[in-house]
Amino acid sequence: MNKTDIEWCDRTWNPVTGCLHGCEYCYARGIARRFDGKTQPSIDYCDTFGDEPLYELYEKVYRTTKKGKTAVDIFPWGFSPTFHGYRLDAPQKIKNPQNVFVGSDADVFGEWVSEEWLKQVFAACEAAPWHRYLFLTKNPIKLPLSSYLFNGIFDKHKPNYWFGMSVTNQKSLQNALDFKHFININGSTFLSIEPLHEPIDLTRIDLGDVICNLAKGVSSSLFHGQRMPKPKWVIIGAETGSKNCIVPKREWIERIVNDCKTSEIAVFMKDSLTDIWGEPLLREFPWEV
Repeated sequence: MNKTDIEWCDRTWNPVTGCLHGCEYCYARGIARRFDGKTQPSIDYCDTFGDEPLYELYEKVYRTTKKGKTAVDIFPWGFSPTFHGYRLDAPQKIKNPQNVFVGSDADVFGEWVSEEWLKQVFAACEAAPWHRYLFLTKNPIKLPLSSYLFNGIFDKHKPNYWFGMSVTNQKSLQNALDFKHFININGSTFLSIEPLHEPIDLTRIDLGDVICNLAKGVSSSLFHGQRMPKPKWVIIGAETGSKNCIVPKREWIERIVNDCKTSEIAVFMKDSLTDIWGEPLLREFPWEV
């Protein structure tokens, strides 16, 4: 449960690290390379997802820094998916309520994440219910398919659980919604549009036989329209850390903001938009509105 510079949360917690999505702009992979001590400790357990190894670790391992000091090796197998069982009691140790980003260095709902890993993560959340837990995934299809989350074992409707979908452009938004899973979650949902790579229209998402207006929570087809839960929050940010970053245009941001304002969706702008948007940035939290 580390304090963080991520503007929309108080702390990050990584009971799982590593990811197999392979996004070119991934900041977490760079962090893993930087702090990989290459200790290769003895493995408590190892499984595979295709040809990729999946590791479990229940005790801390240590590395030697360049300055000769001893530090916890948080990425002993680099960016390979790893379950850190020794971190499960971390939420209980922080007594003041916090906004906790779960899996800032992973995708907790990646296809490779097992039901058992999820079960232990959410059991740890349940043991410290005074925090607000925010999850962010590029794989929303996993959400309703998780028997632990959505078959009555876990109450996803609790107000301290927020499920977010990460998108960068119109196509990624359409692909994610095409599974029709994220929009069927009745709990608290949000969008993280970061990095914003092109104009995004929240009001007209073409899913073939269905046109979805995500901002208003309405879908329509040739035969009928239906209501669906709309996201309660939209986070917007620009790409950073690369010489070839795509810089979003102000009108792209304005379009998203206007769609959200029309539908009473809270908007949060990250610091990376300061030079484009100017100050003050919109910094709305849906639980404060």
